[in-house]
Amino acid sequence: MAGRLLIIGLDAGTFDTLDPLGNAGDLPNIRGIMARGARSELLSTFPPTTSPAWPALVTGLGPAKLGFFGLLNRKPGTQYEFSVARNTFDARSLWAHAGRAGIASVACGVPATFPVFESPNASVVSGMLTPNGQPRTAPTSLEAELSDLGLVIDWEELRDLDGSVALPDDEAKLALHMIDRAPWRVFITVFRASDGIFHTHPAEPEAHREMFRRIDTHVGALLSRLDAEDTVMLVSDHGMTPAREFLHVNALFWRSGLLGRRDVAATAGDRALGFVERLKQSPLVDNRFVKNRATRGLAEALRQRRANRTLDFGREGRRQPRLSEALIDWANTMCFFVDLGYGSGVYLNLKGREPLGAVGPAEYDDTRKLVSDLLELQEGVVVRRREDVYEGPFSDRAPDLLVSASRESLGLSGRLLDTPVRTTVDVPYFHHTRRGIWVVAGPGVEAGASLPAHQIVDVCPTAMHLLGLGVPDDVDGRVALEFFRNESPVRAREVRIVAPDAAIATDDSGEYDDEAIKDKLRGLGYMH
Repeated sequence: MAGRLLIIGLDAGTFDTLDPLGNAGDLPNIRGIMARGARSELLSTFPPTTSPAWPALVTGLGPAKLGFFGLLNRKPGTQYEFSVARNTFDARSLWAHAGRAGIASVACGVPATFPVFESPNASVVSGMLTPNGQPRTAPTSLEAELSDLGLVIDWEELRDLDGSVALPDDEAKLALHMIDRAPWRVFITVFRASDGIFHTHPAEPEAHREMFRRIDTHVGALLSRLDAEDTVMLVSDHGMTPAREFLHVNALFWRSGLLGRRDVAATAGDRALGFVERLKQSPLVDNRFVKNRATRGLAEALRQRRANRTLDFGREGRRQPRLSEALIDWANTMCFFVDLGYGSGVYLNLKGREPLGAVGPAEYDDTRKLVSDLLELQEGVVVRRREDVYEGPFSDRAPDLLVSASRESLGLSGRLLDTPVRTTVDVPYFHHTRRGIWVVAGPGVEAGASLPAHQIVDVCPTAMHLLGLGVPDDVDGRVALEFFRNESPVRAREVRIVAPDAAIATDDSGEYDDEAIKDKLRGLGYMH
């Protein structure tokens, strides 16, 4: 029997975190995989967020072919309303390709796999972005089995510190049940805990360390199910790093006259907020009364009260309303920045594309250049046109300009209130980077090799070739043969390029409780 493939996902995994913990002796199993395997940084999608990154990893297709540009997808024909990203890619997933070739496969807890579709020879348990009360398994009979065993996980549940540390235990119970349940040849499971704890409990490094120890123990249990001829991959969808400064892009647009705001009558709370903010920003006032946690908490409470009342667009109220309901004067707005869950892009308010558009089609190129030039005056900001980044049938859903930072410590925010254009971060705060991980260990692998960075879309075609499958000719990635020794059968075997045997679905408009899931994502810090 040919060897099997086990893919273990560490959401937000980065060598910046794993190497120090491994060197300290905290991760013997993960460190063991690295010692007998080859490794490479894995560059995530743009934006580097849960979706589109996991779908890109398991299909080899980039955002413009998936239609995924963030945790939220734009609803065409609306004044920039967004819905939670939903699975339209299942037929092009690694497990679906394998199943159609008669290879038994399991996908367990991969984000953005809701709704779940039946695939031959495949067992699937959906992951993050699954609404409560909706079917989450294929075959459907599997759900009752998991429920009876207490293995159904609410991936968006807001957990306290102890619960966040313990989440890998629940994830491992589910994975181990699935890995032992029936024979398989390809198995993929994802630990989400290694991402969420940085967002919800950023100031707890010892808790982070304990959580990774638990993940490592469970990785060891998964490895115990493998034989000598099997291959294991460690992968992540993106990296994680502290932010030290934020650029508030919409504040820049507003102050530059490119974004109009609707006025609302000021309340006593608004005036109090303005007073507190002025005190905080004043260099003349630097004392314990102003520079303390209580004052910061008061200011935050006032900001949230205002945001809840006005439906302002931004993070401060921990809600992201439909932009059509936000305090934007669309008739006087040429552009705006949207944060789709660590996704960074600027849309022009284009006539004919948006119901309340203000920029004429003939003005599109000049307006986009004006906006790009303004952004590039900001230190550390990189701006690219969408057609220079994306290629595919869904590229017209992408932002008109893609904005990123040249240094990882700089974050980008859609906050719209009267904030300074740039602010420093005075509390621990983590955000995503493009630098994830890819480690391959198994027969024929170039043990100990440290390879140049690869693209996240390279994982699926490499896995398909490893399993003896043909690689569709429309994937954006390639087979990374350099992970394997020259004399290995995997490297010696010719890569077989084939026509795609399935298509990406074009409709993600199913009726699900979007708002409930959005509220959970805001509480977890995934949406700004």
